[in-house]
Amino acid sequence: SQFLRVDYSVNISTYSGNVLAKQSDLLVNCDEMAIFHGASKDVSLHEGGKVNKIEFRKNVRINQGGKVAIGEFALYDSRHKKITLRGNATLKDGRSSLKGETVVYDTVNKIFYMKNNKASNKGRVRAVIVEDKK
Repeated sequence: SQFLRVDYSVNISTYSGNVLAKQSDLLVNCDEMAIFHGASKDVSLHEGGKVNKIEFRKNVRINQGGKVAIGEFALYDSRHKKITLRGNATLKDGRSSLKGETVVYDTVNKIFYMKNNKASNKGRVRAVIVEDKK
């Protein structure tokens, strides 16, 4: 990132400007990332302190194994090991794409899935499947 702001009073580190987060083969790009650390007086925020959640904000792009998920906001839940992406959520695999309200990435099983909120009645997940020519 271009900037880092650490607020020790609330245990939040905020990275902004061309943010790139990487863990093994998972890459996340966004404009801003906020890491919410567990309350620990014994461990520095940048020395392996527990992460409760991570928020990825604006122009979020998740790349994993040739699949790309795009949206405006994503939340990594460290308890469930899942990233939930919202805001014009799109999942692309090659030339095929899915559009819906939410893309969820299970970081343990390396599975993407998409859903729409039934309560909002916004319709179904939209799919464009393009078969690769052999």
